Amino acid sequence: DVPDDDIYWYHVTAVFAGDYGDAESLASDPDSGSTEIITSVDGDLPSVPQSFFLSQNHPNPFNPATAISYGLPADADVTVEIFNLLGQNVRTLVDEHQAAGFRTVIWDGRDDSGDHVSTGVYFYRIEAGQFRASRKMLLIK
Repeated sequence: DVPDDDIYWYHVTAVFAGDYGDAESLASDPDSGSTEIITSVDGDLPSVPQSFFLSQNHPNPFNPATAISYGLPADADVTVEIFNLLGQNVRTLVDEHQAAGFRTVIWDGRDDSGDHVSTGVYFYRIEAGQFRASRKMLLIK
């Protein structure tokens, strides 16, 4: 039983599961201090994002694996790669033509040879059509 005479804060993410894969939104800011009363969920969620995006990996820092989510508003040739601090390609996670939609790919902290990489900062990059974006992540062992 939870008393109803107190204030509770929630940490919220949105999850999409569809024919083309699963994706999770960026998490809400747990310290935002804002209040919203949600009484219902209206209509179907879109199955295709309105613009290309690359989300911050989750969790970050991570060990042993992390999820990288991205969205494609149109069909595109997609490449998702992991790089070390020297700019060397460590692993190619995706290199294929994909239909529009929300996507998530998991990186298990291994290179293309299947060996575990060392603790440190890594970058991941997406190229999808004309869209290019990259983000930083931290592997801790």
